[in-house]
Amino acid sequence: MPDPLAWIARKMVPYEPDVRQWLRRSILRLVDPDDIIREAYARVAASAQLEAVREPRACLFTVARNIALEQMRRARVTPITVVGDLPSSIIVDEGADPERSTADRDELRHVLEMIQRLPDKLRQVLLLRQVEGLPQKEAIS
Repeated sequence: MPDPLAWIARKMVPYEPDVRQWLRRSILRLVDPDDIIREAYARVAASAQLEAVREPRACLFTVARNIALEQMRRARVTPITVVGDLPSSIIVDEGADPERSTADRDELRHVLEMIQRLPDKLRQVLLLRQVEGLPQKEAIS
């Protein structure tokens, strides 16, 4: 299996401007193109079938479109109202599924390993955007 990050850089990143432009001018303009593209790369990198991708451009557009539609569907969900007494309203699930917890930890470990393999500047921008919540312009400056 090829290195997912190298494969994405070589096969998909050249098409990023096209996807970004399409997201900005389409009906999907209600979503943040940077978030969509970042999530698309993450999903593609997590895929175990990179060798099966025959058309990287079409794949990137499809993944980006699906993510944008997911975000738009989630945005249509009725918003959660503010709860007056939050501590008393928290319900703890005592029966957390151990398999799910293990799978979540494995996935987190995998994502952290991928983040550590990123070049320093890219890793710093990613952390500033996703962890600190800075706008992209501030994160890259």
